Amino acid sequence: VLRDHGVQVEAGIWTPAAAHTYATTWDTPVLRILVEIMDDGHELELIMSRIEGEILLHAEGPAVWPILREATKRRLSTRIGLEDTKLLPDGSPAPDNATLVEAALAIRENETHEAGQVGLDGSEDLMRSDHESLTERPLAT
Repeated sequence: VLRDHGVQVEAGIWTPAAAHTYATTWDTPVLRILVEIMDDGHELELIMSRIEGEILLHAEGPAVWPILREATKRRLSTRIGLEDTKLLPDGSPAPDNATLVEAALAIRENETHEAGQVGLDGSEDLMRSDHESLTERPLAT
């Protein structure tokens, strides 16, 4: 019913078991797959090996910054906000969302520069805010 009105589904996957269930039984088309790492990220490879499609990779708590770096290396969409962490990469408190986004952009620029990937020159956006990623593409299929 929702798809008939242009509303698409974002599948949320947190565990290898959920990735397996998604890969073997899910048949509803999705806008993207949200892979949310809730621990130290030790199961990331197992989760990623079981899914295909548009992926937004992010984490909560202590894994936020390492997973953001990993998303950048893999050229995946990612996100950051106070709901994910209240700390900057150096461990100091983030005063607001804008400061977290600035830190994430600095990491992205550093990672893409070191890897020889496209940087912030506008030729390719490796990290979008949720709002941009949802409004840049049509919601109906």
